[in-house]
Amino acid sequence: DNGTAGAAVIGAAVENWQDLDFENMTIEARIEDSPPIQAYSGIYRRHPVDIMAETINDLNQRGITFEAGMFLLTGSLTLPIPFRKGQTLTVSHGDHPPLSLKMT
Repeated sequence: DNGTAGAAVIGAAVENWQDLDFENMTIEARIEDSPPIQAYSGIYRRHPVDIMAETINDLNQRGITFEAGMFLLTGSLTLPIPFRKGQTLTVSHGDHPPLSLKMT
């Protein structure tokens, strides 16, 4: 999600996402042939459902309703870094096939 500072790519639903071990999942992200981007771990990596619940509760306390069809980006699992036109970002999440995105 580019650290919520630029854009987000929303893909197809992931089957059985409840079984994913987000806290311990191996993440490798890199732009072109760069070294891997730093992945968050430990206290900086929490289950996205926990973050979503805290965020929605906070919004509700401020009178803001989270409605069906809305998206909530719970943050990146890697350190946000600049991603420029013409570059390709490739990310692997555990045993899932790698995802690639080319900035045009």
